[in-house]
Amino acid sequence: MTVPRQLFYRFPRQNIVRSRSVVTGALSNNAGISRKQLLIAKEPEAASIYCLYKSMTAKPKLDKKYMVVDVGGGTFDVSVNEVLDKNHLRQLCSTSGGPYGGTTVDEHFLKILTEIVGQDVIQSLKLTHSGSYLELVRDFDCAKRVKLTKHKRKTLNCTFPGTLFNRLCNRYCQCPFEQLIKESRHKDNISIAGDMLRIEKETMYSFFALSVHKIVKEIERVFRNVDGEIKNVLLIGGFAESEILQDKISKSFPEKVLVVFEEPDLIVLKGAVLFGHQQHIIDRII
Repeated sequence: MTVPRQLFYRFPRQNIVRSRSVVTGALSNNAGISRKQLLIAKEPEAASIYCLYKSMTAKPKLDKKYMVVDVGGGTFDVSVNEVLDKNHLRQLCSTSGGPYGGTTVDEHFLKILTEIVGQDVIQSLKLTHSGSYLELVRDFDCAKRVKLTKHKRKTLNCTFPGTLFNRLCNRYCQCPFEQLIKESRHKDNISIAGDMLRIEKETMYSFFALSVHKIVKEIERVFRNVDGEIKNVLLIGGFAESEILQDKISKSFPEKVLVVFEEPDLIVLKGAVLFGHQQHIIDRII
């Protein structure tokens, strides 16, 4: 089982141990999993173990010392690892960058929608049409990974429950969604075409601004505080697929080599499996 790094530092160690006992007991009783078969690993460490495994065959070849930036949905972490040999890894430092993962982008998108249609429409969507609300968030999450810079796209298209939005807007605002857009300050940046929401590229970039800024600043801080040269930056986690984030990191650190493995959102999971087989692979230095 993997848990966020913050859990180990936000609560006293005895609470973590007690929670582990409760979890293992519940799994043992309800899922038939023996207490001896359950291990708890910090997510950054699980990711680091997979990176050690990949470092043997990675292209470009990784240096012995490298940075791992784990950007998930809710939070992000930055760690620096050193390969001791093919079976051991030393974690030189590990920091939590805070709650600025990929969901921060979603929150900015929903904030703009709320500004256009009002709180009543969004609340009704959440409470009485929760399936459509979750589908909207999922569709936007997929849309924000679309390549914008390389293909020189001017707009991003996101599947949108246009019919439902119109019905809710007519009920609470006495006019259709398209009219509300035209009356808002976003009329030149957002438009609707059937069940497709079109967002101008610059507006889309603004959704990413806070999250990307926080991530880049934390990377800068870690670089300043770690001894020795670090050439490789490994970007992992679900948010790592974002071309906007990749592009910003590459431009902010042009002398570094940014590495994004295939399926970056599954790296913690794969590392946890490896951790289950080699629990002493990491030499922790806190």
